[in-house]
Amino acid sequence: RQLPDRLRRRLRGRHLRRRTPFGRAARATAEGTRASLRAVQLTVASEIALNYLDAREAQARLRIARDTLSTLDETVEITGWRLQAGLVGSLDLERARQLRAQTAASIPAIETAYAAATNRLAVLLDETPGAMNGLLEPAAEALSPPAVFPAAIPAEVIRRRPDVALANRPWRRRPRASASRPPSSIRR
Repeated sequence: RQLPDRLRRRLRGRHLRRRTPFGRAARATAEGTRASLRAVQLTVASEIALNYLDAREAQARLRIARDTLSTLDETVEITGWRLQAGLVGSLDLERARQLRAQTAASIPAIETAYAAATNRLAVLLDETPGAMNGLLEPAAEALSPPAVFPAAIPAEVIRRRPDVALANRPWRRRPRASASRPPSSIRR
């Protein structure tokens, strides 16, 4: 039994697209596009991870600065008592006050770094700036790295990179000249 002409032409067209150099070029372009998509997805994921780590680092620095500030408050108080008792000079009290003032002055910069990192993270996650503050407020405990990292051959790691994989894809948009087929200018 014979297939209708329209269906036969459609099937023949698909068959030819798969087998012709144009079909290979289209597949190569599609593979390149998929590789580019993977590269973009990897870039976004790495930016999210970096900004999350920046936010947690700023959080830890802020906690340390505030703890240091409370310790320096006690140091200034103790140095003041020692000055009243005649055990230290006024220079020691001024040094303690200056160190406390320097630490207090560093806190707004750390708070700004924390806010900037959380806002960048929120934008990457398609949230409004400031939306991540409540989620990151409880300071996380420090993460410990895995005990053993899998050994990888450097060349294999480089081959897996999306930009290298994209560069290694065939990008032929024109069919190659074939010895069995004469150029179109010679064909009759």
